[in-house]
Amino acid sequence: GALQVASNIQSQRALLAEYQYLVAMQTSQSVSNFIQEKFNTLDTAAWLTDPLIKTKEEQKYILESMLGLQPAFRQLILLDTHNKVLAQASLQVREDPDQLTKLLTEEVLAQIRQGNKYISPVYIDADTNEPLVVMAAPVLDVFHQYQGLILAETKLKFMWDLVEDLKVGEKGYVYVVDRAGNLIAYGDTALVLKGKNLRHLELIDNYVQADPTYSPQEPSTYMGISNDLVVGNYVSLGMPDWAVVTEIPWEEAYHNVILNITWGIIIILVVAGLAALLASTLAKRLASSLINLENTATRIARGEMDLQVAVSGPKEVINLAEAFNSMTAQLRETLANLEAKVAERTQQLQNALNFEKEILSASATGIAVYDETGQCILANEAMAKLVNGTIEQILAQNYHHIESWKKTGLYNFAMKAIENHIE
Repeated sequence: GALQVASNIQSQRALLAEYQYLVAMQTSQSVSNFIQEKFNTLDTAAWLTDPLIKTKEEQKYILESMLGLQPAFRQLILLDTHNKVLAQASLQVREDPDQLTKLLTEEVLAQIRQGNKYISPVYIDADTNEPLVVMAAPVLDVFHQYQGLILAETKLKFMWDLVEDLKVGEKGYVYVVDRAGNLIAYGDTALVLKGKNLRHLELIDNYVQADPTYSPQEPSTYMGISNDLVVGNYVSLGMPDWAVVTEIPWEEAYHNVILNITWGIIIILVVAGLAALLASTLAKRLASSLINLENTATRIARGEMDLQVAVSGPKEVINLAEAFNSMTAQLRETLANLEAKVAERTQQLQNALNFEKEILSASATGIAVYDETGQCILANEAMAKLVNGTIEQILAQNYHHIESWKKTGLYNFAMKAIENHIE
């Protein structure tokens, strides 16, 4: 029943929540591991390029070695405590440290000086259409005193490939958004390149407003990124402040529930049909008199008013048949009286109409009658003579098209009369 259906839906939601959570968690773990690995490399580089010990040549050599070890790094820059460039290494032909250092606002620098790591918002390279972020880690001495920082421009193409290859069920998908709701990874990279913001989606708006560490336990139903009704959920990464979102079309998410409901309806209809068939068979066997009454009533309804029901069978059926016969007799009498009154009234109306027509025809005054559409429906000979035409010509007229009416103002008078219901 309804309780079973509700239970099935609840069970399906629980399974779906667990499945989506696992997919999102695995994806977020892969992304987090990727970011953490890069920060570990930066920590190593910061330790090896100690500004108090290493020369600039040694620092540059170490940075270039790091570029070879980490293909995701596109550019590395070492800065001192005054944000002056000490060494840099780049895979680009033209090195541009200002492009990275301009991201270091006072707020970001204050965060790094306190020993915290930083990762910038995702941006797209104008030449390669590749997603990039700037990662920053502090350089600390053995006493954990701030000695500068190391910046790494990091390619996120890995994350695009990861998201594009992931499938959630048959038609589901995964994408990644930042804290502002901007799409930063999705199978349709064109939307990412356009800088698509998804805060208009219910789930993404909830994520933007939620605590950075919060991940919902239950999936939500809403219009998804593809403008279809979906069941979705997200997992927050924490660091960086992104979220991995999974969406499954509603029909697929509740396919089993829909299938069970459909089969349940089919079974109910079949059982109801069989019950109706059995009831009909028993009725025909046990109540033939009632069937005869039904057939007679049907024939009377079709116009055979002189029929009478056979008075036979059980006492209850006899009483019903007698009451039915009495009712049909009264109905015949009522119909006969009604028909006589209708005929009488019709004749009266016809006589009145004929009288009016005779008056109209005999009138020396030209008279023409028009209906609400403007079409002439009656005219006498006097009118025909008045307009120097025939009755047939007048009957063919519509005053909407009579120019003389419009010129003399008669047309406007007629319109006003109709508007005010003046006859």
